[in-house]
Amino acid sequence: RNDMRQSSKFSHHEPCDCGSSDGRAVYKDGSKYCFVCKTFWRSNDAREDEKVETMGHRIDELSSAALESRGISREVAEEYGVLVEYDEATREELAYYFPRTKNGQVTGYQVRYLPKEFRSIGDTKNCELFGQSHMGDGGKFIIVCEGNEDTLAARQMLLSLGKNYRVVGLPNGANIQAVRNNLEWLEKFECVVFALDQDKPGRECAQEAAELLSPGRSRI
Repeated sequence: RNDMRQSSKFSHHEPCDCGSSDGRAVYKDGSKYCFVCKTFWRSNDAREDEKVETMGHRIDELSSAALESRGISREVAEEYGVLVEYDEATREELAYYFPRTKNGQVTGYQVRYLPKEFRSIGDTKNCELFGQSHMGDGGKFIIVCEGNEDTLAARQMLLSLGKNYRVVGLPNGANIQAVRNNLEWLEKFECVVFALDQDKPGRECAQEAAELLSPGRSRI
């Protein structure tokens, strides 16, 4: 979050897991923030490491549920394998776990600690598109969104309109690498629509992604 980044002085830039060569800023307290994929890492003090380890051991105990703060239904969250963690005392939402897959198998999670802090657990590098393992293998039409919650929201919106369109998401924000890694899978669809954010990174990523596909196959 902005207040967390401002509380510590900048140290240097470094490569990020999303593929950016220098987009991740490292701060004096050990926290990090990538301005490309918009991921925040807490400082690596003992207390935070202990929290991550504890939460990691509890993943098997979590289940899919509605993302109440985002208005996403349990049915859509369950379809994408999204897990929700609650405060045991208050039952308030603590975190959302968005699965990352390879060859259809979950290898890790991108975790959003509410309201907006992120950490990756397990193997989340060079993964499939978010939701890819649940959307079948080829067809007439698929939509590619930017990020986890946009993907869920688009799928839910379309279902509410009676449109059973398949929707997947870029796992690391407006980063073209996930499209390159899964280009063969996307080419199995007759039409691929890139519905990314309308900021400059989103527009540029959509244009570059569309140009990777066979002529006439992509839309923005």
